[in-house]
Amino acid sequence: MDPNRNSSLPPPRADQTFVTVSAIDGGFITLPDRCFVSPSNPEERRTVPSLAFLIEHPRAQIFGHDGVDDKPFRFMFDLGLRSELRRYISAQQAHLVHREPYLLGPGVVKHLEKGGLMPADINAVVLSHVHYDHHGDPEDFDQSTFIVGPGSLELLQNGLPGTTATHQCFDPNLLPKNRTVELPPVSSNGTKTKMPNGTSVEWLWDSMGPFPAALDLFRDNSVYVIDSPGHLPGHIILLCQTSPGKWLLLGGDACHDIRLLTGEREIGTWMNEHGETICIHLDRKGAEESIRRIQQLMASTVQSLGTMGYPMVENLVKKLRSQTRIYVFDVSEEAMVSITTQYEGRVHSCHNAKEVAQKSDIILTMVPEGSHVKAVYLAPGTGVLAADVSSKLLIDCSTIDTATSILVRESVTAKFPSTSFYDSPVSGGALGAAKATLTFMVGCADDNAHYKLLQDLLGMMGTSIFPCGGPSLGLTAKLCNNYCSGLIAIATSEAMNIGMKSGMDPRVLASIFHTSTAQSCISDKWNPVPGICPEAPASHSYAGGFKVQLMEKDFGLAVKAAEAVGAKLALGDAGLQTYAGASKDARCRDLDSRVVFRYLGGNEAWTQDLEKQKKA
Repeated sequence: MDPNRNSSLPPPRADQTFVTVSAIDGGFITLPDRCFVSPSNPEERRTVPSLAFLIEHPRAQIFGHDGVDDKPFRFMFDLGLRSELRRYISAQQAHLVHREPYLLGPGVVKHLEKGGLMPADINAVVLSHVHYDHHGDPEDFDQSTFIVGPGSLELLQNGLPGTTATHQCFDPNLLPKNRTVELPPVSSNGTKTKMPNGTSVEWLWDSMGPFPAALDLFRDNSVYVIDSPGHLPGHIILLCQTSPGKWLLLGGDACHDIRLLTGEREIGTWMNEHGETICIHLDRKGAEESIRRIQQLMASTVQSLGTMGYPMVENLVKKLRSQTRIYVFDVSEEAMVSITTQYEGRVHSCHNAKEVAQKSDIILTMVPEGSHVKAVYLAPGTGVLAADVSSKLLIDCSTIDTATSILVRESVTAKFPSTSFYDSPVSGGALGAAKATLTFMVGCADDNAHYKLLQDLLGMMGTSIFPCGGPSLGLTAKLCNNYCSGLIAIATSEAMNIGMKSGMDPRVLASIFHTSTAQSCISDKWNPVPGICPEAPASHSYAGGFKVQLMEKDFGLAVKAAEAVGAKLALGDAGLQTYAGASKDARCRDLDSRVVFRYLGGNEAWTQDLEKQKKA
């Protein structure tokens, strides 16, 4: 890999078109850790979803689709597992024994039909590769064009002679010959292919970000097919632009475990019954290189303005008048370069908080802890109060202890009596920040002189603005919310675990909760049991979301707030002990707070219970 390669992604065009990506349940299989990561617990097994993705482009003109019939161009990326065991060839059926418990069906087509789509509505199917847990049921898409990476068709036809690995078995009759297109090798650039409908397409491989070979599928910077060698010949991944500067990487089997990206684990190998060392990747070094490229991409796109701060700034850019200038400061120079480049002329970087305060009329701050808030506002020479902020508006969106917030507010009013300081923590997470659906809890009354201005400004980043009564009460509301949310997550984990250990299908139990008195946002949107909510962190090995350490911090602040006002807590100590324990547990640390299900001994391989019930 060229270390000098520019790892940043291309900025949106002036007329940029974006795609929508929807995850679809393609079944579940169980993976032994020892086959995927090292070091590993030889007994550890994880039941994980095999996902398919529906991608919609509003007006693509490709493969004969004219893009003017008001129908989006729809294509699938991978199809998950087959819907029935009998649809697999015998060698694949035999291999699935090593992936028990597994759950096939109802199949991607059934899920599409529930959403109002038929197979005929799918223009194309792009396969990351031709392994059994990704190709699904191609025969169900009898009008779609199939696209596979270079070398895939030869692999299907001839297999891998000499291999004894049971997962390397392929169906030579998998894809329709008259509707399947294989992308050309990256070395043969400019190759033209005649499509099934008679149109001709020229494929152009070029470098993009950290990837040396990427193909702009629609020639409009919305979807890139990326050559990702290592796992299997023809392995490709997708990079989709879903909103300004927001990209979604669909990685196929480039990386099976988030710990490979964080450096906590290496690619694993195992010894088969013939005494041979086997790797899940056909070319381990190539797979390691592909993972390094993804790591480089992650490093270049992580914005220290924060997973929430960055999109909040973006929404201000979109909704404030065009002549309004926005000044930003972050400890990461790279983050500031990224956003000022993306919004050149609108967003300007500063050297410290003081400079932001000097140049702005309204100052918003958002940092992780109370000590950080004190530094941002009170640091001599560089803090907000080192500037003349007379008559300006200061809004702190951090979630911290109320005592620190009151201290900072008193420092502001003592030095600048005409200046107003408001605590205004937020709820809604990164998704809410991106969609401008955040909730702001403002520490003031609804008759405050500045409330209308606060409402208008914060309304550009959120949909719910609550005046909470007075100084620090916004923080009180936020801590109460997270205390309650944290307890509900624990209770949901415990209740789901009770039902599952008693033999219930967790999907049925979650549906009952939804229509009964146990209904909650946690159960409906952030269910702690893997596989219940496909987009929830729990279904992605608890990656992303609200870190368990942050929940421990906020929960602890809520407990201290209760002590300060003499509010009796029946569950506070138990909840705090649970999150503190999960934060220290190597299996849970740095993962989404709903990982308490794992910490409490929940069965993540719950499909095993279903299989036992079927056999009983």
